Amino acid sequence: MTKLGKAPRRAMCHPERQYEAKGLCYSCYTKEHRLPHRLKAKYGLTLRQFLTILSIQNGVCALCKQLPQKGKLHIDHDHKTKRVRGLLCDPCNRFKVGSNTIEDIQAVLQYLSREFDGRSL
Repeated sequence: MTKLGKAPRRAMCHPERQYEAKGLCYSCYTKEHRLPHRLKAKYGLTLRQFLTILSIQNGVCALCKQLPQKGKLHIDHDHKTKRVRGLLCDPCNRFKVGSNTIEDIQAVLQYLSREFDGRSL
Protein backbone atom coordinates (compact mmCIF):
# COMPACT_ATOMS: atom_id res chain seq x y z
CA MET A 1 0.00 0.00 0.00
CA THR A 2 1.14 3.51 -0.76
CA LYS A 3 0.66 6.61 1.43
CA LEU A 4 -2.72 7.22 -0.21
CA GLY A 5 -3.88 3.70 0.56
CA LYS A 6 -3.73 2.48 -3.04
CA ALA A 7 -1.86 -0.66 -4.00
CA PRO A 8 1.18 0.05 -6.21
CA ARG A 9 0.74 -0.68 -9.91
CA ARG A 10 2.28 -3.93 -11.07
CA ALA A 11 4.34 -4.38 -14.22
CA MET A 12 2.91 -6.48 -17.05
CA CYS A 13 6.31 -8.07 -17.76
CA HIS A 14 6.91 -9.17 -14.16
CA PRO A 15 3.71 -8.91 -12.09
CA GLU A 16 5.69 -9.36 -8.86
CA ARG A 17 7.53 -6.10 -9.58
CA GLN A 18 6.38 -2.51 -9.33
CA TYR A 19 5.40 -0.66 -12.52
CA GLU A 20 7.97 1.81 -13.91
CA ALA A 21 6.65 2.99 -17.29
CA LYS A 22 5.02 1.68 -20.49
CA GLY A 23 3.71 -1.32 -18.55
CA LEU A 24 7.22 -2.52 -17.68
CA CYS A 25 9.21 -2.97 -14.49
CA TYR A 26 12.32 -0.81 -13.99
CA SER A 27 14.71 -3.50 -15.23
CA CYS A 28 12.80 -4.22 -18.46
CA TYR A 29 12.08 -0.55 -19.11
CA THR A 30 15.78 0.26 -18.76
CA LYS A 31 16.78 -2.54 -21.14
CA GLU A 32 14.14 -1.76 -23.75
CA HIS A 33 14.01 2.03 -23.65
CA ARG A 34 16.83 3.72 -21.76
CA LEU A 35 19.78 1.56 -22.78
CA PRO A 36 19.23 1.79 -26.58
CA HIS A 37 18.79 5.56 -26.38
CA ARG A 38 21.93 5.99 -24.24
CA LEU A 39 24.02 3.73 -26.49
CA LYS A 40 23.04 5.73 -29.57
CA ALA A 41 23.37 9.17 -27.98
CA LYS A 42 26.68 8.61 -26.20
CA TYR A 43 28.52 6.09 -28.39
CA GLY A 44 26.68 6.02 -31.74
CA LEU A 45 25.91 2.30 -31.20
CA THR A 46 22.67 0.46 -31.78
CA LEU A 47 21.59 -2.16 -29.26
CA ARG A 48 22.28 -4.82 -31.92
CA GLN A 49 25.88 -3.56 -32.37
CA PHE A 50 26.42 -3.54 -28.58
CA LEU A 51 25.09 -7.10 -28.25
CA THR A 52 27.27 -8.21 -31.18
CA ILE A 53 30.40 -6.82 -29.47
CA LEU A 54 29.34 -8.54 -26.24
CA SER A 55 28.89 -11.81 -28.15
CA ILE A 56 32.25 -11.51 -29.97
CA GLN A 57 33.94 -11.03 -26.57
CA ASN A 58 31.97 -13.96 -25.07
CA GLY A 59 30.66 -11.63 -22.36
CA VAL A 60 34.11 -11.03 -20.89
CA CYS A 61 36.50 -8.08 -20.72
CA ALA A 62 38.47 -7.53 -23.96
CA LEU A 63 41.74 -7.12 -22.00
CA CYS A 64 41.80 -9.49 -19.04
CA LYS A 65 39.27 -11.97 -20.50
CA GLN A 66 37.42 -12.17 -17.15
CA LEU A 67 33.77 -11.67 -16.27
CA PRO A 68 33.30 -8.33 -14.55
CA GLN A 69 33.48 -8.80 -10.78
CA LYS A 70 31.29 -5.80 -10.07
CA GLY A 71 28.46 -4.61 -12.21
CA LYS A 72 28.87 -4.57 -15.95
CA LEU A 73 31.31 -4.19 -18.79
CA HIS A 74 32.05 -0.60 -19.79
CA ILE A 75 32.13 0.65 -23.37
CA ASP A 76 35.72 1.64 -24.10
CA HIS A 77 35.91 4.39 -26.68
CA ASP A 78 38.30 7.04 -27.94
CA HIS A 79 37.11 10.34 -26.51
CA LYS A 80 38.49 12.29 -29.48
CA THR A 81 37.33 10.15 -32.41
CA LYS A 82 34.42 8.41 -30.61
CA ARG A 83 35.64 5.05 -32.00
CA VAL A 84 34.30 2.17 -29.91
CA ARG A 85 37.18 -0.20 -29.16
CA GLY A 86 35.41 -2.84 -27.08
CA LEU A 87 33.97 -3.67 -23.67
CA LEU A 88 36.14 -3.58 -20.55
CA CYS A 89 35.68 -4.47 -16.89
CA ASP A 90 35.94 -1.58 -14.43
CA PRO A 91 39.59 -2.13 -13.37
CA CYS A 92 40.81 -2.45 -16.97
CA ASN A 93 38.77 0.55 -18.06
CA ARG A 94 39.95 2.80 -15.22
CA PHE A 95 43.51 1.66 -14.59
CA LYS A 96 44.86 -0.12 -17.67
CA VAL A 97 43.33 2.03 -20.41
CA GLY A 98 41.82 5.06 -18.72
CA SER A 99 42.86 8.23 -20.49
CA ASN A 100 46.08 6.70 -21.85
CA THR A 101 46.93 7.23 -25.49
CA ILE A 102 48.95 5.04 -27.84
CA GLU A 103 51.86 7.44 -27.29
CA ASP A 104 51.65 6.95 -23.51
CA ILE A 105 51.66 3.18 -23.87
CA GLN A 106 54.57 3.26 -26.34
CA ALA A 107 56.55 5.35 -23.83
CA VAL A 108 55.82 2.80 -21.09
CA LEU A 109 56.90 -0.05 -23.39
CA GLN A 110 60.12 1.76 -24.22
CA TYR A 111 60.78 2.39 -20.52
CA LEU A 112 60.13 -1.22 -19.50
CA SER A 113 62.25 -2.74 -22.27
CA ARG A 114 65.42 -0.71 -21.66
CA GLU A 115 68.45 -2.44 -20.14
CA PHE A 116 69.08 0.07 -17.34
CA ASP A 117 69.83 -1.47 -13.92
CA GLY A 118 70.25 1.01 -11.09
CA ARG A 119 72.23 -1.57 -9.10
CA SER A 120 75.15 -1.23 -11.53
CA LEU A 121 75.77 2.46 -10.74
